[in-house]
Amino acid sequence: MRKIILLAFLITILANAQDTTTTFATLIVETEPKEAIVIINGKVYGLTPANFKLPFGSYQIKLVKEGYYETSFEIDVQRSEVIVKKFKLEETPETKAVREYRKKLLWKGNLTYLGSTLTIASIGIAVALHIKSESIYEKYRASVEIEKIRNYREEYYKVIRQRNIAIGASALFAGLTLYNTLRNVDEIKILPMNLSNGYGVRLEINLQSFYEN
Repeated sequence: MRKIILLAFLITILANAQDTTTTFATLIVETEPKEAIVIINGKVYGLTPANFKLPFGSYQIKLVKEGYYETSFEIDVQRSEVIVKKFKLEETPETKAVREYRKKLLWKGNLTYLGSTLTIASIGIAVALHIKSESIYEKYRASVEIEKIRNYREEYYKVIRQRNIAIGASALFAGLTLYNTLRNVDEIKILPMNLSNGYGVRLEINLQSFYEN
């Protein structure tokens, strides 16, 4: 009888051991942004989005991405299942500052380009109107009929007014463009107070790599 009980006990242990060794869970990890490093029990497994087969056991998982706070979580594989983990990584203050600085620099560049385009267009219009006014003036001087003289004079002054408006617009656009070009984007005002001191060098390095790319 004792032999039968012992045999049954051994069979139960072997069955449980077999179930344990064949138990796998599918872990799906997604992050926003993508390409975060997945570290499972201290070992690098890949980048997100990731799909792993994990055997029976407990796991400490970390998600690491430069410029974002580290995220960690634990899972305990007890049975065959699909475990889906989705995370939105939180930016560090430095990353937020650099992103905001780049945005302001991009706006500055776009405004400078727009202002330059409008300045050149206004100058072109002013030149075209000036040439037209000279042509009308020559016709005015060559006319002998009073009606034509009156019409040419009115048309001449009309074109002169349009030319002056175009010149004024070009001067305005040129001034605004010059101001925007010389205007400094102060990164210190963008940075959090606790990062303002001593952060300029790292910010400058990040921006240099941004321009190189």
